[in-house]
Amino acid sequence: MPLKSAIFRGTAPNARLEQAANGPPSIKRAPPADDIDAIQRIQRALVALGHPLPKSFSSGPTQPPDGKYGAETHEAVLAFQKRVFIGQPSEWDGRVGKNTLAKMDSMLPAGAGPSPTPPAPPLPPGPPATFIVHDVRLFGWKPAGDALEVNGDTPLQWMIDNAITRGKANGGNLVVKIMSHGLPGFVQCCQGKFMHPTLATNVVDPAKGNLYIGPGKPGISVQDLDQLSQLKGHVKRIEFHSCLVARIGPCFEANGHTGYDGNAFCFQLAQRTAAEVVASIHLQFYWKGNEGPVQSKAMHFGNWNGRVFTWGPAGNVIDMQTYAYKELDGPPPPGTPAT
Repeated sequence: MPLKSAIFRGTAPNARLEQAANGPPSIKRAPPADDIDAIQRIQRALVALGHPLPKSFSSGPTQPPDGKYGAETHEAVLAFQKRVFIGQPSEWDGRVGKNTLAKMDSMLPAGAGPSPTPPAPPLPPGPPATFIVHDVRLFGWKPAGDALEVNGDTPLQWMIDNAITRGKANGGNLVVKIMSHGLPGFVQCCQGKFMHPTLATNVVDPAKGNLYIGPGKPGISVQDLDQLSQLKGHVKRIEFHSCLVARIGPCFEANGHTGYDGNAFCFQLAQRTAAEVVASIHLQFYWKGNEGPVQSKAMHFGNWNGRVFTWGPAGNVIDMQTYAYKELDGPPPPGTPAT
C-alpha cells in the first residue's frame, strides 16, 4: 500500500520508504548508511508524533534533520514501537519496517504536504566568505585569510565542524577551499575512513630536518560522503586545489600511485552537500611563500592548471575550463618585492 501521510509522501514518494512499507528490508540503524531522504522523513515523523530529536535537528526545527539513523533515531523508533505496539515485544526492534511505517503513516496528517527537504533560504547578497583548509603535508607557509591547518592526524569532523560554524555565520554563503596533495578520487586532507594503499606511511619535511608532519595514507574519499553530507546548507562551493582529484583511474602523473574514480567522488559530493564542487584532472602547482614580509609569506595556488570541472548541486557538470598548463611553482603573491 502506498504511504499517504504528508510527511512520508511529500510532493513525491520516496522509493526506499515505499519499499520498506511493502516488506523487507526495513530501514535501520547504520551501518550501513541508508537513503538520507527516507531517514529525514522518518525523523520528521518521529518529532510530529511526540519523540523529540535534538541532535538530529541540531540546526533548528525548521532546518532539515541530519538524515542519520544513529542512536538517537533508533531509540526514538523503539520508544514509538513500545508505545503503539503494547504487549507485542516482537515489534520492538528499533527498525522502521512494514508494520511500524503503517502505524506511523496512519497517525500522521494525510495529504501531499511540503517538500521532504525545505528549500534553502536565499544566500545573503555580496561575495561569499572564504574558508581555507590547508593540509601541512603540502609544504609551505600558512595561506592568508581565514585558514585552518590540518594533517593526516586531524579528524575529518574537526574540519567539517569549522566549516559549518563559518557557514552558519555567513548564511551558507561560504566557499571552502581545500589546499592539499591529491590523487584521482582521493584528497590528502585530514583523517578519512580510507587509508590509501600506495602512499607513504609517514610524511616528513626535508626543509626542516625531516621533521615528521603526519601519516601519509589518510585522506578524503567516497567513503566519507556520509560524513561530508553534514555540510549541506552551510556551504555554497567546495574547491579542491589539489592535483588530479577529478581524474578517473590511474595516470602517469600519479607516479605509480593507485587512482580511483574522481568523477564519482565529485558528483556524489555535490549531491550530498547541495553545493558546487570544483576539481581538476591535472596537476596543480603552488607558491610556497618566502622569508620576506608577513604579507608575502602566505602560500597560494595562483591560477588553476589544465582542465577544471565544476559540478552543480544536482551532480551534473555545469562548467569546464581549460587553463594554461605550466609546471611551475606558481607566481609570487601580488605585491611581493622583486628579487
